[in-house]
Amino acid sequence: TFTGYLGDVINDDVVAAGSYRTGKIAYTFTGGNGFSAVIALEQGGEDVDNDYTIDGYMPHVVGGLKYAGGWGSIAGVVAYDSVIEEWATKVRGDVNITDRFSVWLQGAYSSAATPNQNYGQWGGDWAVWGGAKFIATEKATFNLQAAHDDWGKTAVTANVAYQLVP
Repeated sequence: TFTGYLGDVINDDVVAAGSYRTGKIAYTFTGGNGFSAVIALEQGGEDVDNDYTIDGYMPHVVGGLKYAGGWGSIAGVVAYDSVIEEWATKVRGDVNITDRFSVWLQGAYSSAATPNQNYGQWGGDWAVWGGAKFIATEKATFNLQAAHDDWGKTAVTANVAYQLVP
C-alpha cells in the first residue's frame, strides 16, 4: 500500500495489483522534504482463492522509496515473496494537473508469471494501470481507471463518487 491503492473506483482489482490483507512489522522514514522510505516484514494473508501466508520462518520482505510534492508524487517498491521465492516491483506516478484534476500511472513487473503469489497477482510478467480524477464540485468527483496485463486482460471502469455530506 506504500504506492497507494489503485483508483477511487469499485472493482479496481479486476487486474489485481497485489495482496492488501497481511500482518506486518514496518518502519517508515519520513523526511521533511517530501522523501519517505519503508521497509516491512509481512506475514501474507488469504483471499477467496489463495493462501499467501508464509509457510516457514522467512517473512515476505518489502522495501520502497517515495517522493511527494505539490505537483504529485512518485513511488516505487520491491517485494520478495518467501513462499514462491520470487520478487515483484511496482512504480507509480501521480501528477496534479490542477487543484481539481489529477492523473496517475502505475507499472509493475514480477519474476514469476503466475497470479498465485502475494505481490504480483496480475496475469503474466507485467501489468499497467492508469487513471484520472476530476473534482467537479465539493460533493462530486469523477474517476476513471484502465488496466492491462501481460496475459491480455483489460479492464476499464469509471464512477462518480458523490458525498452526501461534505
